Amino acid sequence: MSLYGVNRAKFPLIVYGTAEDLTTWTDVSTPVTTGSQADPFGGTGAAKIQDDNAAALEYKKKTVVFTEDGAHVIGIVWKESTPAPSDGKSRFQIRDSTAGSTRARGVITWSTGAISSIVGTLIANIALGDGWYLTIIEATGIVAANTNEVHLQPTGSTVAQTGTVLFYVRPVLLFGEHLDKAQTFSEPRIGSQFVQARSGVEDAWVGGRDQRLDGTVRWIPATPTATPRPASGWNGAGELAGVNNGWDDFLAQAQDKQTFLWVPDRTAPSLNVSSYLVEPLQGKPGLESDFTRNLELKIRSSDGSRYLGY
Repeated sequence: MSLYGVNRAKFPLIVYGTAEDLTTWTDVSTPVTTGSQADPFGGTGAAKIQDDNAAALEYKKKTVVFTEDGAHVIGIVWKESTPAPSDGKSRFQIRDSTAGSTRARGVITWSTGAISSIVGTLIANIALGDGWYLTIIEATGIVAANTNEVHLQPTGSTVAQTGTVLFYVRPVLLFGEHLDKAQTFSEPRIGSQFVQARSGVEDAWVGGRDQRLDGTVRWIPATPTATPRPASGWNGAGELAGVNNGWDDFLAQAQDKQTFLWVPDRTAPSLNVSSYLVEPLQGKPGLESDFTRNLELKIRSSDGSRYLGY
């Protein structure tokens, strides 16, 4: 069956940076944490966190140092594991331990995938397939000078509950639109040489061929938005993997020639291509008529894999 065109109507993801090593996060009580677990993008960057104590809440936490007060965004990729949470629920949150306040919280019910007990604003809860969800919440009222912690809790709020969840914490860009004017092609690698003799005979030395994907990212909001469709924003300092990740943060890393994953269809995240940014390397983004941004994105495969479905 031909794959031509099947990804033109899909919503992509970009996964960049480095996944958090959750085995190094601080234990609250004595959770059982197992690293190097399969993640939804075909790697082993997830960690299994188990609360096996019916007499205490067990979870992992890490302090995040924000650069300014106000609204901040956290995104977590997670999946129910075994033994499953006994209350059928799990949660993550940003907790201000100085003020004793929860700034962001989401509780997932695994049987339905629904998010409840929300503190802050739910930006997105996307089913990635194979039981994985990408959940993004905007926290409000962050005080940068206070001690703010990210909590990953495999069960709900009741001490008596036990259970296990796979967590994956890495920067993910969520597209609110399809990649516009997407084109795939191959071309001789930079450094290839082409000559024409006086006789008219031509020859070439081609050092390799690059697989390319070009397209336009449309309507990028300044900050993450839930409407008309969930989308990552332009701004974001990226203080922690999964926290305040945006297009500007992505470009800073991609322009430094760090590889990233191009995921053409967010419902099939294991089908992705490790990529380099070709352009933009300089300059400013474009503007839409509503003053959101757009970006002429040009990328190439880092390992020669083709961008299928365009």
